[in-house]
Amino acid sequence: MAAARENAALNGLEARFSRSPLSELSGPYELVVANLYAEVLAHLAPELARLSGERLVLAGVLADRAQLVLDALPMTVRERRRDGEWICLVLEPG
Repeated sequence: MAAARENAALNGLEARFSRSPLSELSGPYELVVANLYAEVLAHLAPELARLSGERLVLAGVLADRAQLVLDALPMTVRERRRDGEWICLVLEPG
C-alpha cells in the first residue's frame, strides 16, 4: 500500500486506500483503480462494477487476456492503452 500512496502523491492525486474486502466497501466511488491479473479482475468483476460510480481503470492486464476481463464486466470501454504486452482499460458504467 505504501507504493500506491507514493504513486498517488507523485501524480498529485488524493486517494483513499483500504485493506478491507471489496464486499465490505459501500461505494460507489468516483474512481476505482485495480492493477491485478486478468483472472483476478474477472473474479472480482461484480464487486468492481458495484463500486465504480463513474470510472474503473484496470491495469496489469496482459493484452491477450483483456477479453476475459471485459466479458466479466457489464461496463463500457472508454479507452484502451497498450504498452507492449500490457493493456490498461478505462471503463464506465452502462
